[in-house]
Amino acid sequence: MQVDEKALVHSHQAAATPVCKNADNPATQITMSIELPKHAQQQAITSIERYFRENMDEPIGNMQSGALLNFFLAEIGPTIYNKAIADVQENMQARLQELDYEVGKEEFGYWTAKRPARR
Repeated sequence: MQVDEKALVHSHQAAATPVCKNADNPATQITMSIELPKHAQQQAITSIERYFRENMDEPIGNMQSGALLNFFLAEIGPTIYNKAIADVQENMQARLQELDYEVGKEEFGYWTAKRPARR
């Protein structure tokens, strides 16, 4: 997935809209929006502000925290998203493979099954 550098949203709203190349058809672009719910957005901004207060020489304001959050969502968000998708696909593939063993039936097993002898 390649992210278009113009994808960074410069608003206080925590949202990112990276443009991704479709692996199946590179000419096709897929727009993906990574948005946080308002409550999670506010918690993230509060956490960034606290991190700067406790670990940096200068505190960071609310607007700067929101902009930094937007940057992280646009720059790093797609990587985290892709990793989560890959993990889910791997998990689903493992479950699909187990499905053959759980519900699959032996084909053409009439002659190999133990049958009572005819008298």
